[in-house]
Amino acid sequence: MMRREDLREGTKRAAERESHKLKTRLSPGEKRNRKRMATVAAVYSIERQVRTPESVMSVTKEEDAQKPRARNKRVWASVERSPKQVTEEVFQEALRRDP
Repeated sequence: MMRREDLREGTKRAAERESHKLKTRLSPGEKRNRKRMATVAAVYSIERQVRTPESVMSVTKEEDAQKPRARNKRVWASVERSPKQVTEEVFQEALRRDP
């Protein structure tokens, strides 16, 4: 069970209002007002790869191995910041890399 002091304000209020009566049947593993969702973000650079419809349909293992790979990759996640804040960080990082 999640510690109540770690819940966000809205979730904490909903958990406090909830009584222990069975309101409706929950799915297996579902816990109402007890979950935290992390927002995950990634920014990376990659070389441009121009392809035709024919080249997409006829990809071989050798061609697949030669495709551009991500460089300068930054991945981060947060349960503390809102999805909006994390998305703003993504755009700030992308603009910092390529103004």
